[in-house]
Amino acid sequence: MNETEFKALRELSDNGHISQRELSKR
Repeated sequence: MNETEFKALRELSDNGHISQRELSKR
């Protein structure tokens, strides 16, 4: 995954839309 995608996922995670568990799967 590229840096832009990672930043987008970080923002979503901070908003509670993506859990840390989901991020760890990627």
